[in-house]
Amino acid sequence: MPALAVIDPIAILPDFGAISNIDVKKQQFFDYLEDYVDSENQRLINLREDLLSLADMSQNDVAFSQRETRWLLKVAETYELDSANFSDVELLEELVLRVDVLPPSLVLAQAANESAWGTSRFALEGNNLFGQWCFEEGCGIVPRRRSRGATHEVKRFDSVAGSISAYFNNINTNQSYKYLRELRADMRE
Repeated sequence: MPALAVIDPIAILPDFGAISNIDVKKQQFFDYLEDYVDSENQRLINLREDLLSLADMSQNDVAFSQRETRWLLKVAETYELDSANFSDVELLEELVLRVDVLPPSLVLAQAANESAWGTSRFALEGNNLFGQWCFEEGCGIVPRRRSRGATHEVKRFDSVAGSISAYFNNINTNQSYKYLRELRADMRE
């Protein structure tokens, strides 16, 4: 695997709106985000390898250390699994389904679509490339055309990396994407 480019974890989006040539804008958008997507995929590969190591230990009846158990419970919390509802084996099986890479083309296409090639208000003001919502007052940007009585905001991120990481987490945890995760697992077999 080629070495990953060093990325700035606190970077904000360049001004893609200033690029008048549409083809150039699209290519620069993809080029800019590609390293962030690759970095997040590599982080997930590493995390997944650690989970698979624990799964091997479990299958060989090797007890986890306290440190390994704490780490596993933290990963389960990050991936929105209540560890009390699972045995260690079941928890690891479910985490292996959730902790996995996404095709860069999927992530880039979704970012382009949701952020209007990095030029939307939410991308510019909140580094939000995927239109992700939040539901606590002040957590993001209030949509101008939000329905009366609605309370959602469009989540604000400190960085592009944060937006991409949150998108991966959404795909890897939200019940709406369970079928996608199952398809991805089937493709690995």
